[in-house]
Amino acid sequence: MPEPSIIVPTLNERDNVAVLVEAVDRALAGVDYEIVFVDDDSDDGTATSAPYLAVMDGDMQHDECILPRMLHALRTSDVDLVVGTRNIAGGGVKSPWSPWSKELSGGSLNERDNNGYVEQ
Repeated sequence: MPEPSIIVPTLNERDNVAVLVEAVDRALAGVDYEIVFVDDDSDDGTATSAPYLAVMDGDMQHDECILPRMLHALRTSDVDLVVGTRNIAGGGVKSPWSPWSKELSGGSLNERDNNGYVEQ
């Protein structure tokens, strides 16, 4: 498993990709790492193929059923970002959370039951 993940935003960086990978490889010799390139609509042939990106956790805590609504908002509104939240009426989590996760997710919320579900 990679120890560091290196996130590299790019815009028309085709000529730098191989150079950067080689440089990081030299710098992290003997370290298991990964590089994730995030392209910002480059016109040099390196752009991501989709006009929209979605980020989801792999632990199934993010509800995939809201993806169509989020995509609709992006397609039909003058917005650059749509964010899903469990901290709204009807929101919640699918399984109990650790105290740390509860604190990070709902630091300013009024009430939470023992399973981490939000009541507003």
